[in-house]
Amino acid sequence: MELTGLKWNEEVRHRKYSIRKGIVWNFSSTSFRPPISWKDLLENDEFFTLFFKLHSKIRHDENLCTKSMNCLIQLASLTGDCMPVADQEASCKYVQMYISNLLELFQQGPSKWETNHFCMIINRLFLYRPLTSVMKQEAELRSRFFAFLRDYTIHLTNQAMQKAIGEAEHEDHTSLALIYDAIVVLLRGRWRTCFASEEEADAVDNELVKWPVLMIVNAFIQNVLAPPKGSRPVAKDEDDGDDDSEDRTLFQDLFNPLSSMICYSVGEFMENMATNLHQSLAEFTGMATGTVDSSRLPTWQEDQHWLMLTLANSLVGEEIDGACHVSGDVFDYTQKMFHAGRKFDELKKAQYLQLCIEQPTQDRQQYAQEIDPFVIIMGELFAWASIEHDVFANASREMISPELCRSTFLCLRRFLNAASSPVDCDKWNDYQGVAAENLPVMPKAKEFSAILVRFVVKKVLSVLLNYGSEEKLCQDAIDCLLSLVESHASDIASSPELFEYLNSLDIARLPNRANLMKALVLIGAAANDQELQENMFKLILVPLSERFMAAVSVPSQTEVDSQIVDYLQCFDGVAKASQSHSAPVLFSEF
Repeated sequence: MELTGLKWNEEVRHRKYSIRKGIVWNFSSTSFRPPISWKDLLENDEFFTLFFKLHSKIRHDENLCTKSMNCLIQLASLTGDCMPVADQEASCKYVQMYISNLLELFQQGPSKWETNHFCMIINRLFLYRPLTSVMKQEAELRSRFFAFLRDYTIHLTNQAMQKAIGEAEHEDHTSLALIYDAIVVLLRGRWRTCFASEEEADAVDNELVKWPVLMIVNAFIQNVLAPPKGSRPVAKDEDDGDDDSEDRTLFQDLFNPLSSMICYSVGEFMENMATNLHQSLAEFTGMATGTVDSSRLPTWQEDQHWLMLTLANSLVGEEIDGACHVSGDVFDYTQKMFHAGRKFDELKKAQYLQLCIEQPTQDRQQYAQEIDPFVIIMGELFAWASIEHDVFANASREMISPELCRSTFLCLRRFLNAASSPVDCDKWNDYQGVAAENLPVMPKAKEFSAILVRFVVKKVLSVLLNYGSEEKLCQDAIDCLLSLVESHASDIASSPELFEYLNSLDIARLPNRANLMKALVLIGAAANDQELQENMFKLILVPLSERFMAAVSVPSQTEVDSQIVDYLQCFDGVAKASQSHSAPVLFSEF
């Protein structure tokens, strides 16, 4: 008996050693796929609980804790022959065991050296287990788990954003991105799960979807706004001055999943953002007119910068080719209101947006119930962009932040391109019966198009004229102008303001000369009107060619040679923008 027991113990020791080696080897892989020979062992719940109990004993030791957490990560990503996805019963049982132990172990939350691994556990669990096995847990366990997930995500949002902005420390930021991605995966799984009753479905929505998601989104917004609206600390500059250290790039891994979360509470989000933008605009107007203390201006500029970034990464999206689109959930929300009896007037939409552009400080409350919520937000954006331009034009440059101006252009570009894109209502069954004028898109009236183009052209070219040395700002401005090429090329090409500003602008001296020439040629080519093309190219290219020929006829000297290089870079932009249908007109001007 003793020999038998000893032999069994020795086998267990050997198997434990093999398992430990296997887990270490598999940690570098995306999932844990033990061989089928492990199946009997993995059907024993005590095997799994052993790892949780072990971790509870050593979690105070950072070195041992890391190794133990790696094991839990691998168990969260268990899949393959021993735990096939198709075996729903086994999957539900495994998830029940795993999250029960997880909640018990981390009921007070993970420690600072457990945070990243804990977020990886949540991420892996949702990626490698069928999400129905999470949704179909007993109501009490599911409710506790979702509540814990919500509360911890909000806690980590506060912690990570405080460190990222205030200390330029991004370890928790990386962890937050993992858990944000996991929540998005879980939310998508909700809509692929059929429940036994409507009550159960409503319970899951209340525990996971609508209000919990909005609480997470609001926590993020609160952390990027300064007191009294939020809790953003004084920012510490990042060491690097490259593009990767810019907020729009640095926090893209959070903006992407947040945009997906926002879709589940899009109505409430639009209402909150419209309020934030309107209040922010009123505060700036007060500072500009002297009725409000202007000492808060730098803080306000940072707030507005974050509002612009949040808006640019929420209701509108950008494809890899630069084309933008209004979120489908915004359309769904509009359709829902339409079928509930709220129908919006196209004429009032145009009047509202025109008011925002031409009289941005005027009261717009009369339109609150008559305009689509998405258009309301777009109007607030136009109003801010218009005020920003007016303040700049009145030589109050100290009130303008180039970084905020860049964020405004980013947001404006995406909204302009997305809302101006054509929508074929009959193509999508979801929108049949909803007239185009009732959808969240730009008004189509020619009069409004002229107003919009004049507004964008003046804003973009005045920045190029006065901030020519700010290369990144100028590039954002040029990109904003290009956002209207597909929908308003002819309006831009025939705009008197375009040539008025270009006559005052020495394109060859701009750092962005090649990209500006490329943009202008693309506008002319897209106008699809030969007379407009010839007129535009003649006014832009002929003077440039004449100056180039004059420069090359002068004996070589440093300044002249530098000018020739500048002109050649302009022509490089022209060449890159040339297309088969525009090339004949282009080259006839040289």
